[in-house]
Amino acid sequence: MEATNALMKHPRTSVILSTGGAGMVKAAYSSGKPAYGVGPGNVPALVDTSADLEESVAKVVAGKSFDYGTVCSSEQAIVAESSLRDRILALLKTNRAFIANESQKEALGKLLITPNFTVNPQCVGQAPTKIARMAGFEVPPDTTIICAEVSGVGKDYPLSAEKLSPVLSLYFVADFQSRPRYLPRASEVRRRGSHRSHPRHQRRAHSRIRSAHAGHAGAGEHAGAARLHRHHH
Repeated sequence: MEATNALMKHPRTSVILSTGGAGMVKAAYSSGKPAYGVGPGNVPALVDTSADLEESVAKVVAGKSFDYGTVCSSEQAIVAESSLRDRILALLKTNRAFIANESQKEALGKLLITPNFTVNPQCVGQAPTKIARMAGFEVPPDTTIICAEVSGVGKDYPLSAEKLSPVLSLYFVADFQSRPRYLPRASEVRRRGSHRSHPRHQRRAHSRIRSAHAGHAGAGEHAGAARLHRHHH
């Protein structure tokens, strides 16, 4: 752990992908660097309108299919703006992904996650053809992954926890500008701190940045916010 902490805090380390338990994730979040804390089934790929969709979708499919999602750092979901929905679905099909319908989606949810919300061990690391057959339907033999569009983590929760299997959830949102209030823009963090020089105010501003950073898996914008704030002071 001492060597790992030294590596995470090293000047040449720019971003951290941390897996292996709560202690490791906490150490990564406390390092002062942008950090992704990874557990089974929690890696979303965020796709906005500036993305190269062909490259992005191909890489997500490759990351999810090469070991059938067994590694917890594999992509588990695509979160994209609604305006990109049709293009993303078409590109997924181009990459031999199978798009599940409503009844297939429901069957997958019941198969992958047990009633007490743990992973069904019989599904871990299995091919999409086998997963589909276990759920009661068939997919083409060259299928890379199975995709299912879900609306959120309420009634669709079982499918949003498709951990450790070749099933990819698709979430489409109105836009990324409708952000929660607790996720500050870089400009807002800079403006809040720009006229405050007292150490107490500086500590509060840094605390806000750390809170947002720790709660949202080290997104790039948080890193930008932190850099802006440090530069000003």
